[in-house]
Amino acid sequence: MRHFHSIEILLMVLYKTALEFCFMPIYFSAYGYMFFYQNAEYTFSIEKYFISTIAFFWMLIFTFKLHKTEAETYSFFIRIILLIAVIPSLSAYAFMSNVNYLHIFYPLIFYTGLFFLLKKDSSRTREFKELITIPKFLNIDIIMLIVCGLISVAIWILMDRPIVTTFDDAVEQRLALRAEAMPKLLSYIHTFLGGVVFPYLFAKFIEKRKMILSLLSLVFGYMAFSVNGMKTWIFLYALFLLVLVVKRIDKGDFKLRCIYSELACIAIVLVCVLAYKVFDVSTFLGQFGRMLIVPPTIGYKSIEFFSQNELLFLRESIFRFFAESPYQNGSDFYIFYGDAATITSGRSNCGLWGDAFRNFGLIGILIYPILYEKVFHIVIGNGRKLTEAMKSFVLLLVFWNAINLSYFTWLVTGGVMVIIILEKIEKSNKANSSMPEK
Repeated sequence: MRHFHSIEILLMVLYKTALEFCFMPIYFSAYGYMFFYQNAEYTFSIEKYFISTIAFFWMLIFTFKLHKTEAETYSFFIRIILLIAVIPSLSAYAFMSNVNYLHIFYPLIFYTGLFFLLKKDSSRTREFKELITIPKFLNIDIIMLIVCGLISVAIWILMDRPIVTTFDDAVEQRLALRAEAMPKLLSYIHTFLGGVVFPYLFAKFIEKRKMILSLLSLVFGYMAFSVNGMKTWIFLYALFLLVLVVKRIDKGDFKLRCIYSELACIAIVLVCVLAYKVFDVSTFLGQFGRMLIVPPTIGYKSIEFFSQNELLFLRESIFRFFAESPYQNGSDFYIFYGDAATITSGRSNCGLWGDAFRNFGLIGILIYPILYEKVFHIVIGNGRKLTEAMKSFVLLLVFWNAINLSYFTWLVTGGVMVIIILEKIEKSNKANSSMPEK
């Protein structure tokens, strides 16, 4: 076990180093003109780098101690958070010139609380309580694909049959959709379909080797992507294939799964850099920078802005029907552009600790880890009947949306509720199929 931990620490140090000294300087040089880097430069500060390194090893303390009950699922999930959220947050802190020295303590407090609660969950021996049960549905996956596919086609036709073939087209389509807003209810349904349902069904059908159905899921997902240009939705399909490859080569060995996942992260960072430097392809650099660097950047900007201005107190979330936001056009645009924000302005949406601080300041940083842990616990508990590859994919999907959306938006339009329902359907079908006939 000690040997395994040493290998993991080495791989995570290599990943952090590659991200900071290979990926970030090139990403800044290529995309530094964009809104989220206003007044920021890639600089090396020995003091901030030292603080970041100490914080990194502090977070590793919560990564390795395993428990018996649900240990592997929780431990792997903690590694996911560490790789795609914690380390990028520490790297952005260390190398961004406009991040205050003290701002590191907010994400550090948040992630320490979240990791502590997740580790506590992993040691519980009590059974997961079912609050709601769902009856078995025959061929529910196929029925769901047909119904959701028809809805997706209808939305695609309603929005003038857009076809997005490049990521540049995706940006233009997103701005076009922002200018001609989709009806609210239809927008929610569309988000569920494109961001959750079709990727989930694609993954299930791939695992069951139902290639025609998986292809149909991909086609419907592409149509949903063409409507609003959300590049991340397309990335989800590739992400599951990567998860499936890792699962196939680890042969059920938890230690190998962790090591291969960390190697995959290192490889992705290096491929992004090589594709840009050698082949002048910026697509991967831009997309993974959007995933890893932009969210913590916006989080630190949120701390800077709301430390000096009025907190939201959920007035742009569940209380927006009862009280107006103090920021014209919403703080997502106002933070960078003030009253000059337009539909072409970059949106500074951010979840996790950024959203926590926006709404309640330090109190939010202390409370929100509890709120997130409760949801993650429910998702993990309901996903016990899923395969290991599906468990990993669902956790990645749920957490990725958490990074980019405010908490209550994440619960509803971020697909958390949909994922829980899909998990319950899977659990119900497997439970009923395993019952002996009378």
